[in-house]
Amino acid sequence: MITCDKCGATGHIGYPRCEENKPIIVCDYCEDYILEGELSMSFSPKQFRGFVSTVLKMFDTVALSTSFYSEAAVELLMLTAAQETHLGKYLHQIKGPALGVYQMEPNTYNDIWMNYIMYRQNMLDALNILYGASGVDWQLRMQGDLVYQTIMSRIFYMRIPAALPAADEPMSLAHYWKKYYNTKYGKGTPEEAYKNYNKYCFK
Repeated sequence: MITCDKCGATGHIGYPRCEENKPIIVCDYCEDYILEGELSMSFSPKQFRGFVSTVLKMFDTVALSTSFYSEAAVELLMLTAAQETHLGKYLHQIKGPALGVYQMEPNTYNDIWMNYIMYRQNMLDALNILYGASGVDWQLRMQGDLVYQTIMSRIFYMRIPAALPAADEPMSLAHYWKKYYNTKYGKGTPEEAYKNYNKYCFK
């Protein structure tokens, strides 16, 4: 019996294929690929953690702020990426509209802009400095621009009045992710997020 590492289904195994000379199996349930052996195409957690830290510190500088970077914010974004895409395996949701390493949905993205960023001049100015003349479609940015994805996901969490849990309390971070990011309507659980955080963020 083979279990799909994306959807957790067992017994829904389709046809074998080869990809880059490695045997793979397609899960009939979620249409994801399962390599027989090592599947991971995730980012190096050490490099990704350093990247997220750098982006948040950079945006603090450009936005004349001290609110974006914190160790807790970095670990919350690490957990979010680990749970949503196994730390970068997917650019977009397999069966849904969510985009990028943090799997942000278009409605959420639009709400952040219309009801939060538009009322904060320092964020507007900073984003205009970074992206004002790029002309790149926002959906492409939300799939391929890790800096932009990280900024938008951090701003998502900044909208929440509740303080971030401590950086060294991953189960609390997982509950925070579930309550505010995945919400009661999502299928994820804090336990699953905690497991994926430990699995993908400390290789």
